[in-house]
Amino acid sequence: MDILVEMTVNIDYPDEDIEELTYEKLTSDLKSVIDDIKKLLSGAGSGKLLREGIAIGIVGMPNVGACWDTGHAHLAGQDQSASLRELGGRLHALHIADNHGATDEHMPPFFGGIDWPPILAALREIGYDGDFTFEAHMLLRHVPAACQAEAIRLLYQIGAHMVEEAGEW
Repeated sequence: MDILVEMTVNIDYPDEDIEELTYEKLTSDLKSVIDDIKKLLSGAGSGKLLREGIAIGIVGMPNVGACWDTGHAHLAGQDQSASLRELGGRLHALHIADNHGATDEHMPPFFGGIDWPPILAALREIGYDGDFTFEAHMLLRHVPAACQAEAIRLLYQIGAHMVEEAGEW
């Protein structure tokens, strides 16, 4: 961006007392930009992790971090335990849902294809102490009204088990 501004100023205001943009300086600045782009591209694998499994902004502020969605990460084929370890203390929230890996089914944990023990172990290792926000409304859609209270109790018991496995708060 600075290069573009510098070029525009040199072209639009040639009579001003502005340092002249020489071919050599422009070439050097562009080479620096190309080197920066190459560095970014070399880390594209990490960038893919951020795009596909994490809604995150890392800007150096303690109140900005990641919300990990287990269902979305499963759909993206993420190694969730490794990704959670990489996030570490930047993990501020969890959306907990299970699925079979094809669509975002919003099923309760342990009802789909997600391997939960490694995820819970990773949460314990990074000391996660935030919320477990369940996105498991599909269970209630399929349970008769007379059984919904028991279904909600089951969700609570699953959540309590997960919190216990992930570590004490």
